[in-house]
Amino acid sequence: MMSVASARAYTEPQGLEQSELAPQYEPLPTFQLSASVVPMECIPTAATPVEQQLICSVPNEPPPVYHVAKFPVTTVKYQFSNLGPNSMTLLPPRDSPDPRPVYHISVSMNCFVPFSYITTVRRGGQEDGQFVGDFEMGAGNVSASMKPPTICLRGREISMKLSINVEPTGKAKNRWAWIPPRPNPTLQDLPVFCWNFSKKHGPFKCESRDGNQTLLATFIPPVRSQQRDGPAELPALEVTPAGHRLFDDILFSLLIIERQRNLCFPTWL
Repeated sequence: MMSVASARAYTEPQGLEQSELAPQYEPLPTFQLSASVVPMECIPTAATPVEQQLICSVPNEPPPVYHVAKFPVTTVKYQFSNLGPNSMTLLPPRDSPDPRPVYHISVSMNCFVPFSYITTVRRGGQEDGQFVGDFEMGAGNVSASMKPPTICLRGREISMKLSINVEPTGKAKNRWAWIPPRPNPTLQDLPVFCWNFSKKHGPFKCESRDGNQTLLATFIPPVRSQQRDGPAELPALEVTPAGHRLFDDILFSLLIIERQRNLCFPTWL
């Protein structure tokens, strides 16, 4: 059996000092930066413009806040375009930065109450888009046996008579007030506005009820019949910058009022 001494003699080279066994390194040269050396962040080398931007530009301001909604600064004219017998979309102008449909509007029948119809509004141009709300009302006079008209907007369903009223203007019922449904009754940030249908064929204006009577929107129904060789005239909705903040309410109120104006006047108003 090999002893410890013989093992050391076998593994360690004979005749070499310990300092000779250790690896030898040359000392690193020392450098001093000259005063003419250009700082790294401003090197005017042959870097591409993209590389220089990545190296030299340092953000000095916080990123933009993406949850802040941006509304148009000018009045925008939208058009209602039919998709089929029971649906339509609201389209922006063709030269709009985003030409996609703004709303998808569809009507379906309540199978339990065949004379009651549900109008559903979604964002975008598809029937499976983001749900905005719906309202249900009967065709013509509402009898006591039918479901009372309701509005579901902002996640809350309320009676329709709590949101829409006809303001007395003599014998004619041509001013309709809209009280936006609020998730919390204490919220007062959604103002009341009115639709004025005093003109027989339009256009019909939507204005705020404050002292300024700010114009919010204008509904322009078709005034001429469809021509054989020409396209049909589409109903239009002009929304002002102030009205875009209330776009959902303006659309809902218009759909409800137009149905009532073109049908037998309801008894619930």
